Amino acid sequence: MSDTTVKKMRKPLPTEQEKTVLMRIREVFHETAKDQKVCVVIPVDTTTKGFFGHFYKSLKGRLSMPNVEIINITDLTCDHLEFNNVVIDLSDMSTIS
Repeated sequence: MSDTTVKKMRKPLPTEQEKTVLMRIREVFHETAKDQKVCVVIPVDTTTKGFFGHFYKSLKGRLSMPNVEIINITDLTCDHLEFNNVVIDLSDMSTIS
């Protein structure tokens, strides 16, 4: 097999933005699995399904748990900060998909 016929087998390494998105998704996934109150803050005028994009299927069960609350940044109040163990602010991100 000559060098010109060798196929590139490796996936390209993720960019810094892709790494950040994956880390934030993992944070949501792991924090919502714990026995604690979690508040996930998403940007204004987005739906949960639209925001999480192709990750929504894997997060759907966790996001629908009774200890998890999903709100838009405009609806965030001091009560959310005081009465939830964890507040995950994703409002600075555009849609994840």
